[in-house]
Amino acid sequence: RDEISMCPDLIRLDNKPLSNDEAVTFVGDPGCGAISTFLGTTRNNFQGKKVATLSYEAYGGMAEKEMQKLANRAREQFAISKCVILHRIGEVPVGDISVIIAVSAPHRRAALDACSWLIDEL
Repeated sequence: RDEISMCPDLIRLDNKPLSNDEAVTFVGDPGCGAISTFLGTTRNNFQGKKVATLSYEAYGGMAEKEMQKLANRAREQFAISKCVILHRIGEVPVGDISVIIAVSAPHRRAALDACSWLIDEL
């Protein structure tokens, strides 16, 4: 078993398009019966104004540490197995994914609740 498969979390800021397939594959676990995902996308409007793109900035080291703290808290609160939090930085055009959260858990309620809690806290 390699190091990556033994790590329960994938936490990353990225300036490239995010992959839902990568997130779902990462959290896959034969001991889990549920995978819950959230995809946040750039919409074409905000408070009645047209939007063409959003721009996200973050201090990588600090932001990723805080994202990992959220994953750790979710694991404690909801008994999840694996967690992915991916956030895009830079320009994110309309329709593109800006954030992905994916979690696996033995049962659906834990996966759904953890996913909802994570996006609210993020």
